[in-house]
Amino acid sequence: MQETYDYCVSDMRLKGSDLLYGIPVVMDTSDESFAEGQKVALRYEGKMIGVLEIESKWVPNKPLEALKCYGTSSLEHPGVQMISMERGKYYLGGKVGRVGGGRVGQAARIAALPLRISPDPPSPNP
Repeated sequence: MQETYDYCVSDMRLKGSDLLYGIPVVMDTSDESFAEGQKVALRYEGKMIGVLEIESKWVPNKPLEALKCYGTSSLEHPGVQMISMERGKYYLGGKVGRVGGGRVGQAARIAALPLRISPDPPSPNP
């Protein structure tokens, strides 16, 4: 997963398909307890909407990400502010499974939601 992220940041393409993909979609956290092989619940407004099976955890190069994705490292840019000041220390990569009967079209909006990663064992009940 980190390899895919690094490729996206450096080449602005999705690895393997070379589709334009200028800004990587990431799951970030500052929680030290998350580890590879762990399954974690993804919750929105207290309701479990998915499960992430963590395959990789790494400390990203945020200044490089900001510069490559937004063409600047200036904190005046809102995207650079978000990467630098709002994202957690670690990025997590892995397979995401959907829970419940939500429409697939809703998945595109999840990145903009205040999603919470919960280290408790995945359970459909909050």
